[in-house]
Amino acid sequence: MDTSQVDPEAPQAIVRFTEALDCVRNWAAAHKAILPKEMVVLRDLRGRFRLILAGSGQTPSLEFRAACNLLHSGLGAYSPGERALLVTGDDFLGADELLKSRDLRPLFPEEPDGLKLLDREPQNADWLRTADPIPGVSVTTFYGLKGGVGRSTALALVAFKLAEQGRKVMAVDLDLESPGITSMLLPPDRLPAYGLIDWFVESAVGQADAQLVKGMLAKSPLARETSGEVLVAPAFGSGERDYLAKLARAYLDQPSSREPKDFALMLHEGLSALAAQAGAEVLLLDSRAGLHDIAASAVVRLGAQSLLFATDAAQTWNAYRLLFNHWKSFPERLLGFRENLKLVDALIPETERGAHADSFLQNAYQLFSETIYEQAGPGETPEFSFDLADPDAPHSPLPIRWSRVFQGFDPLAKAGQVAPGEVAAAYGDFLDGVLGLLSNPSGVPS
Repeated sequence: MDTSQVDPEAPQAIVRFTEALDCVRNWAAAHKAILPKEMVVLRDLRGRFRLILAGSGQTPSLEFRAACNLLHSGLGAYSPGERALLVTGDDFLGADELLKSRDLRPLFPEEPDGLKLLDREPQNADWLRTADPIPGVSVTTFYGLKGGVGRSTALALVAFKLAEQGRKVMAVDLDLESPGITSMLLPPDRLPAYGLIDWFVESAVGQADAQLVKGMLAKSPLARETSGEVLVAPAFGSGERDYLAKLARAYLDQPSSREPKDFALMLHEGLSALAAQAGAEVLLLDSRAGLHDIAASAVVRLGAQSLLFATDAAQTWNAYRLLFNHWKSFPERLLGFRENLKLVDALIPETERGAHADSFLQNAYQLFSETIYEQAGPGETPEFSFDLADPDAPHSPLPIRWSRVFQGFDPLAKAGQVAPGEVAAAYGDFLDGVLGLLSNPSGVPS
Protein backbone atom coordinates (compact mmCIF):
# COMPACT_ATOMS: atom_id res chain seq x y z
CA MET A 1 0.00 0.00 0.00
CA ASP A 2 1.47 3.38 -1.01
CA THR A 3 0.82 5.77 1.85
CA SER A 4 2.75 8.71 0.41
CA GLN A 5 -0.44 10.23 -1.00
CA VAL A 6 -3.32 9.27 1.27
CA ASP A 7 -6.60 11.14 1.26
CA PRO A 8 -7.62 11.20 4.95
CA GLU A 9 -11.27 11.71 3.95
CA ALA A 10 -11.43 8.56 1.84
CA PRO A 11 -12.51 5.28 3.46
CA GLN A 12 -9.47 3.15 4.21
CA ALA A 13 -9.15 -0.60 3.78
CA ILE A 14 -8.19 -2.63 6.84
CA VAL A 15 -4.41 -2.78 7.26
CA ARG A 16 -3.14 -6.10 8.57
CA PHE A 17 0.05 -6.70 10.57
CA THR A 18 2.36 -7.51 7.63
CA GLU A 19 0.92 -4.71 5.49
CA ALA A 20 1.63 -2.19 8.27
CA LEU A 21 5.39 -2.68 7.95
CA ASP A 22 5.07 -2.30 4.17
CA CYS A 23 3.21 0.96 4.78
CA VAL A 24 6.05 2.31 6.91
CA ARG A 25 8.67 1.30 4.35
CA ASN A 26 6.74 2.84 1.45
CA TRP A 27 6.17 6.03 3.44
CA ALA A 28 9.86 6.27 4.45
CA ALA A 29 11.00 5.72 0.86
CA ALA A 30 8.67 8.43 -0.42
CA HIS A 31 9.79 10.97 2.22
CA LYS A 32 13.46 10.04 2.55
CA ALA A 33 14.62 13.57 1.82
CA ILE A 34 12.87 15.06 4.86
CA LEU A 35 13.40 12.31 7.44
CA PRO A 36 15.19 13.65 10.53
CA LYS A 37 18.57 12.25 11.46
CA GLU A 38 18.79 9.93 14.47
CA MET A 39 15.23 8.75 14.04
CA VAL A 40 14.22 5.19 14.99
CA VAL A 41 11.07 3.39 13.86
CA LEU A 42 9.70 1.57 16.89
CA ARG A 43 7.15 -1.26 16.62
CA ASP A 44 5.60 -1.92 20.02
CA LEU A 45 4.35 -5.15 21.55
CA ARG A 46 0.95 -4.78 19.85
CA GLY A 47 2.54 -4.09 16.46
CA ARG A 48 1.83 -0.34 16.45
CA PHE A 49 4.48 1.99 15.07
CA ARG A 50 6.04 5.13 16.51
CA LEU A 51 8.68 7.46 15.12
CA ILE A 52 11.19 8.24 17.87
CA LEU A 53 13.45 11.28 17.47
CA ALA A 54 16.50 10.70 19.66
CA GLY A 55 18.20 13.64 21.30
CA SER A 56 16.65 16.64 23.02
CA GLY A 57 15.65 19.89 21.43
CA GLN A 58 14.68 18.45 18.03
CA THR A 59 11.87 20.42 16.39
CA PRO A 60 10.27 18.52 13.51
CA SER A 61 9.51 20.65 10.47
CA LEU A 62 5.96 21.35 9.44
CA GLU A 63 6.58 19.37 6.24
CA PHE A 64 7.67 16.34 8.25
CA ARG A 65 4.69 16.62 10.62
CA ALA A 66 2.37 16.67 7.61
CA ALA A 67 4.08 13.54 6.30
CA CYS A 68 3.56 11.88 9.69
CA ASN A 69 -0.16 12.61 9.45
CA LEU A 70 -0.20 10.74 6.13
CA LEU A 71 1.51 7.76 7.76
CA HIS A 72 -1.02 7.80 10.60
CA SER A 73 -3.85 7.64 8.08
CA GLY A 74 -2.23 4.84 6.15
CA LEU A 75 -1.46 2.62 9.17
CA GLY A 76 -5.03 2.33 10.38
CA ALA A 77 -5.20 0.33 13.62
CA TYR A 78 -1.41 0.01 13.63
CA SER A 79 -0.99 3.73 14.33
CA PRO A 80 -1.00 4.62 18.05
CA GLY A 81 -2.88 7.80 17.20
CA GLU A 82 -2.12 10.97 15.30
CA ARG A 83 -0.52 12.70 18.29
CA ALA A 84 1.27 9.60 19.59
CA LEU A 85 2.87 8.52 16.31
CA LEU A 86 5.70 11.08 16.46
CA VAL A 87 7.67 11.20 19.72
CA THR A 88 10.63 13.48 20.43
CA GLY A 89 13.49 12.76 22.80
CA ASP A 90 12.13 15.37 25.20
CA ASP A 91 8.95 13.31 25.65
CA PHE A 92 10.42 9.78 25.51
CA LEU A 93 12.58 8.70 28.42
CA GLY A 94 15.57 6.74 27.13
CA ALA A 95 15.14 7.78 23.50
CA ASP A 96 18.91 8.14 23.08
CA GLU A 97 19.40 4.57 24.34
CA LEU A 98 17.34 3.28 21.43
CA LEU A 99 20.23 4.15 19.12
CA LYS A 100 22.45 1.74 21.08
CA SER A 101 20.05 -1.19 21.23
CA ARG A 102 21.47 -4.54 20.08
CA ASP A 103 18.12 -5.26 18.43
CA LEU A 104 18.21 -2.39 15.95
CA ARG A 105 17.80 -3.63 12.38
CA PRO A 106 17.73 -1.80 9.05
CA LEU A 107 14.21 -0.83 8.05
CA PHE A 108 15.31 -1.58 4.50
CA PRO A 109 17.40 -4.79 4.47
CA GLU A 110 19.32 -3.55 1.41
CA GLU A 111 20.36 -0.39 3.29
CA PRO A 112 22.24 -1.58 6.40
CA ASP A 113 23.38 1.98 7.25
CA GLY A 114 19.99 3.57 6.73
CA LEU A 115 16.89 4.07 8.85
CA LYS A 116 16.62 1.62 11.74
CA LEU A 117 13.71 -0.47 13.03
CA LEU A 118 13.39 -1.62 16.63
CA ASP A 119 10.93 -4.44 17.22
CA ARG A 120 9.67 -4.82 20.77
CA GLU A 121 9.05 -8.58 20.80
CA PRO A 122 8.17 -10.42 24.02
CA GLN A 123 9.49 -13.62 22.42
CA ASN A 124 11.52 -14.80 19.42
CA ALA A 125 13.88 -11.81 19.25
CA ASP A 126 16.76 -14.25 19.72
CA TRP A 127 16.33 -15.63 16.21
CA LEU A 128 17.99 -12.46 14.90
CA ARG A 129 20.45 -11.54 17.64
CA THR A 130 24.17 -11.92 17.18
CA ALA A 131 26.09 -15.04 18.15
CA ASP A 132 28.39 -15.22 21.17
CA PRO A 133 30.40 -18.47 20.97
CA ILE A 134 31.61 -20.21 24.12
CA PRO A 135 35.43 -19.94 24.05
CA GLY A 136 37.43 -23.13 23.74
CA VAL A 137 34.46 -25.42 23.25
CA SER A 138 32.84 -26.88 20.14
CA VAL A 139 29.05 -26.62 20.38
CA THR A 140 26.58 -28.65 18.30
CA THR A 141 22.82 -28.15 18.54
CA PHE A 142 20.35 -30.91 17.68
CA TYR A 143 17.22 -29.04 16.58
CA GLY A 144 13.96 -29.73 14.81
CA LEU A 145 10.74 -27.83 14.30
CA LYS A 146 8.80 -31.00 15.06
CA GLY A 147 9.31 -33.58 17.79
CA GLY A 148 9.58 -37.32 17.28
CA VAL A 149 12.36 -37.20 14.69
CA GLY A 150 15.02 -39.01 16.73
CA ARG A 151 17.17 -36.09 17.91
CA SER A 152 17.93 -37.62 21.30
CA THR A 153 18.94 -40.99 19.84
CA ALA A 154 21.19 -39.26 17.33
CA LEU A 155 22.78 -37.16 20.08
CA ALA A 156 23.45 -40.23 22.24
CA LEU A 157 25.18 -42.00 19.36
CA VAL A 158 27.32 -38.96 18.55
CA ALA A 159 28.31 -38.68 22.22
CA PHE A 160 29.34 -42.34 22.26
CA LYS A 161 31.38 -42.02 19.06
CA LEU A 162 33.22 -39.00 20.44
CA ALA A 163 33.93 -40.85 23.70
CA GLU A 164 35.34 -43.73 21.65
CA GLN A 165 37.78 -41.20 20.20
CA GLY A 166 38.86 -40.27 23.72
CA ARG A 167 36.97 -36.95 23.75
CA LYS A 168 35.37 -35.41 26.82
CA VAL A 169 31.77 -34.64 25.91
CA MET A 170 29.04 -32.77 27.76
CA ALA A 171 25.44 -33.46 26.75
CA VAL A 172 22.94 -30.80 27.81
CA ASP A 173 19.20 -31.41 28.14
CA LEU A 174 18.02 -28.06 26.84
CA ASP A 175 14.44 -29.14 26.20
CA LEU A 176 13.24 -27.61 29.46
CA GLU A 177 9.59 -27.94 28.46
CA SER A 178 9.90 -31.66 27.72
CA PRO A 179 13.17 -33.11 29.06
CA GLY A 180 14.39 -36.05 27.00
CA ILE A 181 18.09 -36.79 26.69
CA THR A 182 18.50 -36.95 30.48
CA SER A 183 16.67 -40.26 30.85
CA MET A 184 18.49 -41.69 27.83
CA LEU A 185 21.95 -40.98 29.24
CA LEU A 186 21.48 -41.15 33.02
CA PRO A 187 19.73 -43.83 35.10
CA PRO A 188 17.60 -42.33 37.90
CA ASP A 189 20.16 -43.14 40.58
CA ARG A 190 22.84 -41.15 38.73
CA LEU A 191 20.95 -37.86 38.58
CA PRO A 192 22.94 -34.97 40.09
CA ALA A 193 21.42 -32.80 42.80
CA TYR A 194 20.57 -29.94 40.46
CA GLY A 195 19.57 -29.39 36.85
CA LEU A 196 19.86 -26.63 34.28
CA ILE A 197 16.57 -25.20 35.49
CA ASP A 198 18.26 -24.42 38.83
CA TRP A 199 20.87 -22.27 37.11
CA PHE A 200 18.23 -19.77 35.99
CA VAL A 201 16.35 -19.43 39.28
CA GLU A 202 19.51 -19.29 41.39
CA SER A 203 21.06 -16.72 39.05
CA ALA A 204 18.12 -14.44 39.75
CA VAL A 205 19.08 -14.23 43.43
CA GLY A 206 22.85 -14.24 42.98
CA GLN A 207 23.41 -17.87 43.98
CA ALA A 208 24.65 -19.39 40.71
CA ASP A 209 27.96 -20.32 42.32
CA ALA A 210 30.62 -23.00 41.86
CA GLN A 211 28.88 -25.35 44.27
CA LEU A 212 25.70 -25.21 42.22
CA VAL A 213 27.60 -25.83 38.95
CA LYS A 214 29.40 -28.83 40.40
CA GLY A 215 26.07 -30.24 41.54
CA MET A 216 24.60 -29.99 38.00
CA LEU A 217 26.84 -32.60 36.36
CA ALA A 218 26.93 -36.39 36.34
CA LYS A 219 28.92 -38.99 34.42
CA SER A 220 26.95 -41.15 32.02
CA PRO A 221 27.57 -44.93 31.98
CA LEU A 222 27.38 -44.64 28.19
CA ALA A 223 31.13 -44.10 28.00
CA ARG A 224 32.14 -46.72 30.58
CA GLU A 225 34.01 -48.88 28.04
CA THR A 226 35.59 -46.03 26.09
CA SER A 227 38.70 -43.92 26.59
CA GLY A 228 36.61 -40.75 26.74
CA GLU A 229 33.93 -39.38 28.99
CA VAL A 230 30.31 -38.31 28.63
CA LEU A 231 28.97 -35.93 31.24
CA VAL A 232 25.35 -34.88 31.40
CA ALA A 233 23.80 -31.59 32.49
CA PRO A 234 20.15 -32.63 32.99
CA ALA A 235 17.14 -30.37 32.86
CA PHE A 236 16.25 -31.22 36.47
CA GLY A 237 18.02 -32.70 39.45
CA SER A 238 17.28 -35.58 41.80
CA GLY A 239 14.30 -35.16 44.08
CA GLU A 240 12.89 -32.25 42.05
CA ARG A 241 9.63 -31.03 43.59
CA ASP A 242 9.07 -27.53 42.17
CA TYR A 243 9.96 -27.88 38.48
CA LEU A 244 6.96 -26.01 37.07
CA ALA A 245 7.43 -23.17 39.55
CA LYS A 246 11.06 -22.87 38.44
CA LEU A 247 10.16 -23.15 34.75
CA ALA A 248 7.73 -20.25 35.08
CA ARG A 249 10.65 -18.05 36.18
CA ALA A 250 13.41 -19.40 33.92
CA TYR A 251 12.66 -17.07 30.99
CA LEU A 252 12.49 -13.82 32.94
CA ASP A 253 15.10 -11.20 32.20
CA GLN A 254 17.40 -10.54 35.14
CA PRO A 255 18.58 -7.13 36.32
CA SER A 256 22.12 -6.09 35.43
CA SER A 257 24.30 -3.01 35.88
CA ARG A 258 24.17 -2.30 32.13
CA GLU A 259 21.10 -3.94 30.59
CA PRO A 260 18.86 -6.81 31.66
CA LYS A 261 20.22 -10.30 31.08
CA ASP A 262 17.97 -12.26 28.77
CA PHE A 263 17.54 -16.04 28.67
CA ALA A 264 20.24 -16.54 26.04
CA LEU A 265 22.84 -14.59 27.99
CA MET A 266 22.06 -16.50 31.17
CA LEU A 267 22.26 -19.76 29.23
CA HIS A 268 25.62 -18.72 27.79
CA GLU A 269 26.94 -18.04 31.28
CA GLY A 270 25.59 -21.35 32.58
CA LEU A 271 27.02 -23.43 29.75
CA SER A 272 30.37 -21.67 30.02
CA ALA A 273 30.53 -22.45 33.74
CA LEU A 274 29.49 -26.07 33.17
CA ALA A 275 32.00 -26.59 30.36
CA ALA A 276 34.79 -25.19 32.52
CA GLN A 277 33.80 -27.38 35.47
CA ALA A 278 33.61 -30.48 33.28
CA GLY A 279 36.71 -29.71 31.24
CA ALA A 280 34.55 -30.51 28.21
CA GLU A 281 35.84 -30.24 24.66
CA VAL A 282 32.47 -30.72 22.98
CA LEU A 283 28.98 -29.59 24.00
CA LEU A 284 25.99 -31.40 22.50
CA LEU A 285 22.71 -29.53 23.04
CA ASP A 286 19.37 -31.32 22.83
CA SER A 287 17.25 -28.30 21.95
CA ARG A 288 13.56 -27.80 22.38
CA ALA A 289 11.60 -28.23 19.13
CA GLY A 290 9.60 -25.42 17.55
CA LEU A 291 10.18 -21.66 17.38
CA HIS A 292 10.66 -21.07 21.10
CA ASP A 293 13.36 -18.78 22.52
CA ILE A 294 15.21 -21.84 23.84
CA ALA A 295 15.67 -23.04 20.27
CA ALA A 296 16.68 -19.58 19.10
CA SER A 297 19.36 -19.43 21.78
CA ALA A 298 20.68 -22.89 20.90
CA VAL A 299 20.67 -22.38 17.12
CA VAL A 300 21.68 -18.72 16.77
CA ARG A 301 23.06 -17.21 19.96
CA LEU A 302 25.81 -19.71 20.91
CA GLY A 303 27.73 -19.93 17.64
CA ALA A 304 26.78 -23.60 17.42
CA GLN A 305 26.93 -26.00 14.51
CA SER A 306 23.19 -26.52 14.10
CA LEU A 307 21.78 -29.81 12.85
CA LEU A 308 18.29 -29.10 11.50
CA PHE A 309 16.28 -32.33 11.68
CA ALA A 310 13.57 -32.62 9.05
CA THR A 311 11.28 -35.10 7.36
CA ASP A 312 10.16 -34.91 3.75
CA ALA A 313 6.67 -33.66 4.56
CA ALA A 314 4.88 -30.49 3.53
CA GLN A 315 4.30 -29.38 7.12
CA THR A 316 8.03 -29.61 7.85
CA TRP A 317 9.09 -27.58 4.82
CA ASN A 318 6.36 -25.00 5.41
CA ALA A 319 7.45 -24.55 9.02
CA TYR A 320 11.12 -24.17 8.13
CA ARG A 321 10.16 -21.69 5.41
CA LEU A 322 8.55 -19.45 8.04
CA LEU A 323 11.83 -19.38 9.95
CA PHE A 324 14.06 -19.00 6.89
CA ASN A 325 11.95 -16.14 5.52
CA HIS A 326 12.36 -14.39 8.86
CA TRP A 327 16.14 -14.73 8.52
CA LYS A 328 16.00 -13.63 4.88
CA SER A 329 14.52 -10.30 5.92
CA PHE A 330 17.65 -9.47 7.92
CA PRO A 331 20.65 -10.66 5.90
CA GLU A 332 23.22 -8.83 8.05
CA ARG A 333 22.24 -10.99 11.05
CA LEU A 334 22.08 -14.14 8.94
CA LEU A 335 25.77 -13.67 8.09
CA GLY A 336 26.66 -14.62 11.65
CA PHE A 337 25.36 -18.19 11.57
CA ARG A 338 24.28 -19.24 8.08
CA GLU A 339 27.41 -21.34 7.49
CA ASN A 340 26.69 -23.34 10.65
CA LEU A 341 23.40 -24.77 9.36
CA LYS A 342 23.12 -28.37 8.16
CA LEU A 343 19.99 -30.34 7.35
CA VAL A 344 19.39 -33.87 8.62
CA ASP A 345 17.09 -36.24 6.72
CA ALA A 346 15.82 -37.80 9.91
CA LEU A 347 13.47 -40.65 9.01
CA ILE A 348 14.43 -42.18 5.67
CA PRO A 349 11.89 -44.97 4.99
CA GLU A 350 12.91 -48.59 4.47
CA THR A 351 11.44 -48.68 0.96
CA GLU A 352 11.86 -46.46 -2.12
CA ARG A 353 14.87 -44.75 -0.58
CA GLY A 354 16.14 -43.47 -3.91
CA ALA A 355 12.92 -41.63 -4.67
CA HIS A 356 12.82 -40.30 -1.12
CA ALA A 357 16.40 -38.99 -1.35
CA ASP A 358 15.66 -37.18 -4.62
CA SER A 359 12.50 -35.61 -3.24
CA PHE A 360 14.13 -34.51 0.01
CA LEU A 361 17.10 -32.98 -1.79
CA GLN A 362 14.90 -31.06 -4.22
CA ASN A 363 12.71 -29.70 -1.42
CA ALA A 364 15.72 -28.81 0.70
CA TYR A 365 17.42 -27.00 -2.16
CA GLN A 366 14.26 -25.09 -2.97
CA LEU A 367 13.95 -23.98 0.67
CA PHE A 368 17.52 -22.69 0.87
CA SER A 369 17.77 -21.22 -2.62
CA GLU A 370 14.51 -19.27 -2.30
CA THR A 371 15.35 -17.87 1.14
CA ILE A 372 18.93 -17.64 2.41
CA TYR A 373 21.19 -18.56 -0.52
CA GLU A 374 22.49 -15.49 -2.33
CA GLN A 375 21.43 -14.95 -5.90
CA ALA A 376 24.04 -13.91 -8.44
CA GLY A 377 23.52 -10.76 -10.44
CA PRO A 378 25.22 -10.00 -13.78
CA GLY A 379 28.95 -10.54 -13.41
CA GLU A 380 28.65 -11.43 -9.71
CA THR A 381 29.83 -14.47 -7.78
CA PRO A 382 27.68 -14.91 -4.67
CA GLU A 383 29.53 -15.77 -1.45
CA PHE A 384 26.83 -18.06 -0.07
CA SER A 385 25.36 -20.16 -2.85
CA PHE A 386 25.59 -23.86 -3.66
CA ASP A 387 24.71 -26.25 -6.45
CA LEU A 388 21.92 -28.77 -5.98
CA ALA A 389 24.31 -31.74 -5.87
CA ASP A 390 27.03 -30.15 -3.71
CA PRO A 391 27.45 -32.63 -0.80
CA ASP A 392 29.01 -29.94 1.44
CA ALA A 393 26.09 -27.54 1.04
CA PRO A 394 23.87 -26.81 4.07
CA HIS A 395 20.85 -28.16 2.18
CA SER A 396 22.56 -31.48 1.36
CA PRO A 397 21.30 -33.66 4.22
CA LEU A 398 23.06 -35.98 6.60
CA PRO A 399 20.99 -39.18 6.32
CA ILE A 400 19.45 -41.24 9.11
CA ARG A 401 17.75 -44.40 7.85
CA TRP A 402 14.75 -45.54 9.84
CA SER A 403 15.24 -48.96 11.41
CA ARG A 404 12.88 -50.89 13.62
CA VAL A 405 15.76 -52.01 15.87
CA PHE A 406 15.99 -48.45 17.19
CA GLN A 407 12.38 -48.37 18.38
CA GLY A 408 12.59 -48.09 22.15
CA PHE A 409 16.37 -47.71 21.88
CA ASP A 410 18.06 -47.65 25.29
CA PRO A 411 21.79 -46.85 24.99
CA LEU A 412 22.36 -47.73 28.66
CA ALA A 413 21.08 -51.28 28.27
CA LYS A 414 23.45 -54.21 28.26
CA ALA A 415 25.98 -54.42 25.46
CA GLY A 416 24.81 -55.94 22.25
CA GLN A 417 21.25 -54.51 22.31
CA VAL A 418 21.98 -53.00 18.89
CA ALA A 419 24.77 -54.57 16.84
CA PRO A 420 27.49 -52.26 15.46
CA GLY A 421 26.46 -53.23 11.95
CA GLU A 422 22.91 -52.04 12.60
CA VAL A 423 24.21 -48.72 13.95
CA ALA A 424 26.36 -48.29 10.84
CA ALA A 425 23.49 -49.14 8.49
CA ALA A 426 21.09 -46.60 10.04
CA TYR A 427 23.42 -43.90 11.37
CA GLY A 428 26.83 -44.50 9.77
CA ASP A 429 26.71 -41.72 7.19
CA PHE A 430 25.13 -39.34 9.69
CA LEU A 431 27.82 -40.02 12.30
CA ASP A 432 30.62 -39.60 9.78
CA GLY A 433 29.10 -36.32 8.64
CA VAL A 434 28.71 -34.92 12.16
CA LEU A 435 32.25 -35.91 13.14
CA GLY A 436 33.47 -34.21 9.98
CA LEU A 437 31.63 -31.02 10.89
CA LEU A 438 33.08 -31.12 14.40
CA SER A 439 36.57 -31.30 12.95
CA ASN A 440 35.74 -28.34 10.69
CA PRO A 441 33.31 -26.26 12.79
CA SER A 442 32.68 -23.52 10.24
CA GLY A 443 30.70 -26.02 8.18
CA VAL A 444 32.64 -24.98 5.07
CA PRO A 445 34.79 -27.48 3.23
CA SER A 446 38.45 -27.13 4.04
